[in-house]
Amino acid sequence: VFVGRQAGLPQLYVRRLDAVEARPLANTEGAQVPAVSADGRQVAFWAGGAIKKVPLGGGPVVDLASGITMPPQGQVWDARGHLFFGRVSDGRIWDIPPTSNA
Repeated sequence: VFVGRQAGLPQLYVRRLDAVEARPLANTEGAQVPAVSADGRQVAFWAGGAIKKVPLGGGPVVDLASGITMPPQGQVWDARGHLFFGRVSDGRIWDIPPTSNA
């Protein structure tokens, strides 16, 4: 998973390691700071003032945390399903616990 640009707008793209072509991940326009879940099934990203997630195979985008006005300073998903991210504005590490709509 990586951030690419199409017509100047950032968007997430997915490429298998054994493939040449990458495909855009729908509904991820404006995405930054992607983080793949430990099970490899979802990706979290920041866009439009929120941290969101979407299945790597495609599907609905779900907001995990709104009101995040600046992109986080890195994100990582642990094996328990917690998503951690840092914010320069307060110097803290934030934890988003797993949700029932995972």
